[in-house]
Order: sequence, then structure tokens, then C-alpha cells
Amino acid sequence: EAVCAIHVQAAESRDLQTLIGAIQARIQNIPHLPEGIDRIEVKEGRASDDDGVIWVALYGQTDRLSLIRIGEEIKAALSRIPGVEEAENYGYIPYELAIEIPSERLRRSKLTLSQIADAVRQSSLNLPGGLLKSQAGDIVLQTQGQATDEATFGSRVLLPVSNGNTVRLQDIATIRDGLAEQNFSWHHNGLPAQGWAIYAKEDEVAVARRVKAYVAEMAPRLPEGLRLIYWYDDSQAFDERVRTLLANGLMGFLLIFFLLTLFLNRQLAVWVAAGLATALLGALVGMWVLGVSLNMLSLFGFVLALGILVDDTIIVSESINRHQSAAAQQLTGTEPPRFIKKIIRSATIGGVKEVAGPVTLAVVTTGIAFLPGLFLHGWAEALLGPICMVMVLALGFSLVEALCILPAHLTTPAPVSTHWMATLQQRVTRGLETFIQHGYLPLLDRSCRQPFLIIAFCASAIMITAALVSGGHVHLAIQANVPKDTITLYLNVPPGAPFTTVQRLSTRIEEAYKELRHSLETRQPPGEPSPVSGIESMIFDNWAGFWVELAPGARQRFSVETIAREWRNYIGDIGKAKLDFLYRQGDN
Repeated sequence: EAVCAIHVQAAESRDLQTLIGAIQARIQNIPHLPEGIDRIEVKEGRASDDDGVIWVALYGQTDRLSLIRIGEEIKAALSRIPGVEEAENYGYIPYELAIEIPSERLRRSKLTLSQIADAVRQSSLNLPGGLLKSQAGDIVLQTQGQATDEATFGSRVLLPVSNGNTVRLQDIATIRDGLAEQNFSWHHNGLPAQGWAIYAKEDEVAVARRVKAYVAEMAPRLPEGLRLIYWYDDSQAFDERVRTLLANGLMGFLLIFFLLTLFLNRQLAVWVAAGLATALLGALVGMWVLGVSLNMLSLFGFVLALGILVDDTIIVSESINRHQSAAAQQLTGTEPPRFIKKIIRSATIGGVKEVAGPVTLAVVTTGIAFLPGLFLHGWAEALLGPICMVMVLALGFSLVEALCILPAHLTTPAPVSTHWMATLQQRVTRGLETFIQHGYLPLLDRSCRQPFLIIAFCASAIMITAALVSGGHVHLAIQANVPKDTITLYLNVPPGAPFTTVQRLSTRIEEAYKELRHSLETRQPPGEPSPVSGIESMIFDNWAGFWVELAPGARQRFSVETIAREWRNYIGDIGKAKLDFLYRQGDN
């Protein structure tokens, strides 16, 4: 069937979903569309740097036609995996039926090439037959008359000749059923290949896991000499970063708990830590309600929130602890338990009232600082939106927990610390008091006595900062210099260069890759796998592309920039051709 696709680029100030709705409304109001046209679909396109969740490669020593036919079956199976939006063949070679008619036969039949072309078009058509509606769904009716192979074309196409008879195309022509003749080759690790980029419409990690399971199941069933692998696995990098973020978050959580235990007491540390967990869980619930996904950016927002969320709970818990300690000093020890609980409860309420206003103001102002990130558009929205959303949600739940839930927990008297813990807390308290009395308070007194000196110091800091920025010492970049786990190399030859030049330089690049791989392997610890997982290449008329993925263990030992530089050195001089190495986020 014929297909038409129109790409619309939205202005940065326009909301994408609003624009999609407006386009759909305009299309629905088109008065006259040809019959038989399917429902027109308007959907959001992919970002230019969206390479899919995981790539699958089929390669081996076989002919291209067999490889493509097996690849079509694999693509259909990949598309049926739950959660897969599309399995995109990123180097498709179309089928082609070549019809060759010797000039001698053409003269004998007294036909022209235009007459034969018209007969081929008339005899090979799929005609729409209407739409059958039922409760189970709609069924498109179509007359299948399009020829798709050599035998069908040769027997179906009828050609009128001058004596009134007809001959079949196969009687005068040679028909070849194969692939389109193109200056194109596609290899994986030096062998002919086919490949697909898998795009997910739901949980990307789960989709990648299902794709890996399919590859493991399908690989042993392939003909001898063919291999099916997965690579360019973004979910693996995601899992690694998630583990790193969670480990850093846990370390920060334990450090906060340890410091609170030293400076306050164990009960306060436990409930402040529990309040932190409550705020994070509340933020997760808010993300679920608002449809915000859990990704590397939102996870970074949680790690960033760890150091901010404890501020309000520490202030409230310290105020409550101070009021409770003052109330406990007034007790003689002979009061009934009910009276003691009442005194502690009153002290708790007093501690909350004392700091409720400043704490609320501090949390609200911090939340306001992150609010603009929720109203951005384009790439800035994708980058900052998840972080700001997590911060706003976590701050809101943290404020509720600090003012409403934490005080209820702290109305219970704290258990008596063990001897060694009490001794350690006393030493830490004495050290802190010494620093305050002999370090902080004298500096504060001098600052209050000489305010112009402080103003001059701050003004000098501002001027130095402005000079560093304006002088170019602080570099300005549109996008962050974040390295990828992959290297993409594009080879461009001058216009008009023969295809053999591209092939020769591509062979040189792949040989340089083998030298690079051997060099990296010699620097690996014994028994470790190769630092690079493989190379895929696609060669066209006047350019070629090469993709190399770093193995997970190599990402800690070798920088992707160093590997790209060494690869360039191994390639050497390539004349007037140009090499572009892409290994940072945003490179395209």
C-alpha cells in the first residue's frame, strides 16, 4: 500500500501535545479524502539522538538475500514482543524485480518499453475492496493482485502484440528476483549483517530483558554459520547508573543517620531517617499520579533531594529536643506518668510552633526555585523537568512529615543511651561548643563590628567571578560534555569519489579497529573480556558509518575519548576524506 509521511517541527514555545491535538482537529475537518485511505495517525516523533533501547544484529557468512529473508522473520518476531513499539531495520535493502528484454526480442514483438511498463503496472495491483465492520473490529477488504516474485510476474503480465494475440512477459523477458542494486554493504565484526533498533512503549528495562530472552532462545535455532546477538544495550548502562545512584544515596543516608546520632540522640536520628524515607515514598506516589517515569534524571533528583530534605526535619527535631530537655529539667521525678506525658507533649508542640514558620518559608522558597523547571519546553524540559518534579514533590511531602508526623513520634521519651554512646555524644557536644565559643562567635562579632569589610569581600568575590566568566576561563557549552558508552565514526569522502575509495578506506578503518582492540586487550587484567564488544559498519556511495560499543568493565578502565583518539591514530592519513568521531551526549 502507498504511504505518505509528513514531519512537522514544533516551535520551542509550543506545547507538543496541544500542537498534536490541533493537527488532528485540522485533519478531521478535511472535507474530501479519497476512498480507501486508512485512519490518519498523528503522533510524537522521536528525538534525533534516540537510538532505541537495545540493538539486535544477525550476521554470518551467507548471501545477502538469505540473510534478509531470515531477518524479516526475526523482525516480525521482535515486533510481537510485549512492550516493543517498533523494531526498526536501520539499513534496509529493498527487494527488486529486474526485467531485462534483449533488443532483438523487443523488435520481434513490435512492442515499446513504455507499452511493457504500462502492462506491468496494469497487471500488478492491489485494489481496495472496502471495509467490513463487526463487533470484533474492522476488517479491510483488498483484492491481492500485486505480483511479488519472478514466477508470478512472468505468468501474469500479458502483452498485446500486433496480430491480436497476447504473450506473457516471461516469453520475451528475463526476470531476476533479488535485491536492489546499490552501492551498499553492511557488516558486523566483518561479516554480512542485518540489524534492528528496538524502541519501547513501556518499561524499557523490561522490554530489553524480553528481547535478550528472545535472542537467547532464537540463536541456537538459526542455520549454521549465522549468529544472533544483542548489543548497544541502553538498559545495561541504565542499570549500572541506577546501582551507582542507589549506592551513593544509601551512603548519604547512613552518613546523615550517623551525624544525627552523634549530635542529637539515636531516637531523633531514627525518626529523621524514617521521615526522609516517607518523603521519598511520597514523591514516588506523586510521580505515579502525574505520569513521571523513573529514569536516570529523576533518580538523580532523589539523590539531590537527600541533602535538602533533612534540613526541615533536623530543625524541627532539634527544637523539639531542646524544649523537651528544658521541660525535663523542671521535673522532680515524683510526678505521675500521665503528667509527664502531658508535659512532654506540651514541650513537643512548643518546639514545633517555634520553628514552624521559618521551616515552612524555607521549604516553600526552595520549592519555588525548582518550579520554573516544570514549565520549560524542548530539550530543557526533558533534561530538567524530572529533576525539578522530584524536588518539588519531595519537598512538599517532607514539610508535611516534619510538621505533622515527626512530632507525634517524638512525644515518646528517648531511651537512655549506653555508656559508651553517651560518652561519645558528650565529647562531640563539648567539641562543638568549643568551636562555637572560640571560633564562630569571635568571627561573628568581628563581622558585625566591621560590616563594610564583609561587603567589600562579597563584592570582590562577585567581580572575580564575573572576570572568570567574561575572560573565558569558565567555558560555556550548550550541552554538557558527557561521554557515551559507544563511539560512532563517520567517514565522508569528497563528492565524485568512486565507491571503491569508500570501500578501501572502510577496510583501513576496520583494520585499525582490530589493532586498537588488540592494544586494549593487552592492557586488560588477565582473564578479563575485551574492552570493546564489537564493530558494526555500513558503507554507502560516498560515506560510511562505524559503531563500536565499550564492554561494561572497560568503562571504568578506559575513557571513551582516549579510545577514540587511539583509533584515529591507528587509522593514519586518509587524504581528503573526513573522519567525525561522536562519543559525547548530544553529538550528531
